[in-house]
Amino acid sequence: MPTEIALYGSLAVIVLLMLTQATFYRWPPFRSKGPSRWLDVSAGTALAYVFAHLLPKLASSQEKFTGVPVSEAAGYLRNHMYLVALAGLVCVYWLERTTERVAATENIKPGLASWAPWLLIGGYGLYFLQLGYLLADMPRPEPLSYLLIGLVLGLHVMGIVHGLRSMNPLRYQQVLRWIYPATTLTGWLIGALTTLPATVVLFFSAFIAGGIIVIAIREELPADHSSNFATFFASVVLMSMAILLAQEIQIRA
Repeated sequence: MPTEIALYGSLAVIVLLMLTQATFYRWPPFRSKGPSRWLDVSAGTALAYVFAHLLPKLASSQEKFTGVPVSEAAGYLRNHMYLVALAGLVCVYWLERTTERVAATENIKPGLASWAPWLLIGGYGLYFLQLGYLLADMPRPEPLSYLLIGLVLGLHVMGIVHGLRSMNPLRYQQVLRWIYPATTLTGWLIGALTTLPATVVLFFSAFIAGGIIVIAIREELPADHSSNFATFFASVVLMSMAILLAQEIQIRA
């Protein structure tokens, strides 16, 4: 069970993510059809978070839980957390490609694409469910940490929903923008009210790390080469510096 500070801090981040999922398409930077610099910022901050904070933390957690009794298969994966991150990368990449292909055939052969809504709801709903759970079950006692994670995940979610809405704006506005906040909140409630083994939380973190990498690269390397490398690079540098500074402050506190 999270502490009181962790409970309210993670809930504030959850509310931010839910508002992003439900209302982002009304924000001025995303009303035009052209590329938005905010997507480059989203990709840069997400990658900086994964490589400067999340993956190093997984490595240290892997060492911390070495020796804790688990099944043979779980023990192997626990000692090779990067394989779990790779699995997350592959799964989210498959989901991205399959969703895009189904969306492309939806107008041509509607019968073949009738399962597209369930793919979007089930696949990304599960992803947001894990994200919500991790926020509740990974307490960060420093307010600065919640501010940082809120910024990173807010931009990350913005990148996800921008891609999903571009496939089918009407479906997203009528259905998905309500379902995704609900699954995110459900994941947070599960994490706030229950306690899973630390190894399971570690697996979820690694899986999410792989998904963040795929989505960030998708936004920074679009097919039409519409991204802005300078904005992306500046976001990577600034976010990496912010993460390292926050870690240094936490160490000295």
